[in-house]
Amino acid sequence: MLSGAIIFGLIRLFLNGTPVIDSDPELGETQFSSQSESPSAKRSPIITDAECQLALDAVRRCFGAATPEAMLPYIRFPDEVSPLMKNWYTSQPYQPTKLRALIRARLMEVNGGIRLLVLDIEDEQGKSAYYVVEQTPNSDMKVDWEVSARYQQMPLPEFQSMRPTQAMPFRVHAMLSDYYNNEYSDENRYLCVELTYPGDPTFKLWAYAERQSPVGIRLSGLLAFGADSLILDLCYPKGTHSRSSEQVEITALRQSSWFR
Repeated sequence: MLSGAIIFGLIRLFLNGTPVIDSDPELGETQFSSQSESPSAKRSPIITDAECQLALDAVRRCFGAATPEAMLPYIRFPDEVSPLMKNWYTSQPYQPTKLRALIRARLMEVNGGIRLLVLDIEDEQGKSAYYVVEQTPNSDMKVDWEVSARYQQMPLPEFQSMRPTQAMPFRVHAMLSDYYNNEYSDENRYLCVELTYPGDPTFKLWAYAERQSPVGIRLSGLLAFGADSLILDLCYPKGTHSRSSEQVEITALRQSSWFR
């Protein structure tokens, strides 16, 4: 399990939005990060004590709910997310989470002004994890369940066990890499991308796209200019038995951000 500091450092890498501010250094008793993304970043609007508390309360109510159905009033897009939750908690039974303390907070703006609070929260066992909460225009706090629950349409262990040749979407942190082997040994033909998931040391794949394909060209450009939080369609190569469960094909770039 990664430490809270490492996890939050990774958060900075995968959340593709416009960093507005970390928290205000004058926030009283709770210790928050006060390091700005760049010296010229605007220091307003700030995250107030009250906003942090409201966001923390929303996460506690959501992930402390007795059942997945009881989580719905506290999340973004409940009608769309409800069937995703049902499938997710079928494969891994739901258990309420008791959250102890907010370690640090970060405010980001995405998609033209949607305000998201990224919270590093410690549970009663002392384990730290991140949660994302939208502050709506009327100041309600709604949890982004898909990101906060680390939702994938198919959990990675199942994906690696079944090795489907039909593409499945995955939220990933992506970076250019140079691991060429097995079906993907031709460096001139393929673009290699290392895929991980912040806070999960067991999540690792090497994914490949043909360099001159539309997805290869677009992906190469995005990664070269610093985009790293992506939703990619992945599958195992067709017509052959893949030699490695950690090497997959990229068939499409669904989103260049984790958020909608």
